[in-house]
Amino acid sequence: TDRGSKLRGLIGALVLDYNGKRLELSGLTDEERQWSDRICSSYAYGTPGELMPLDFQGYHFKVGDVVSFKYRELSDDGIPKEARYWRK
Repeated sequence: TDRGSKLRGLIGALVLDYNGKRLELSGLTDEERQWSDRICSSYAYGTPGELMPLDFQGYHFKVGDVVSFKYRELSDDGIPKEARYWRK
């Protein structure tokens, strides 16, 4: 997340491949935003707003995990609007 944010160094959003299109998913708790280790956290702190390397893992989310989400409606391009993580 951006410089000066209380979330700097944490996971800002989950980036999903949704039907071949990029979707950034919000709605995470502070705990769910934690990286798996200090190396990931330090890298994220130094590169706010950037995509993380694919080998970086969150404590709660790993690359390739399937997640559920809710959204208000689909855009004209078929992308969910106001998408947010849904805890089952």
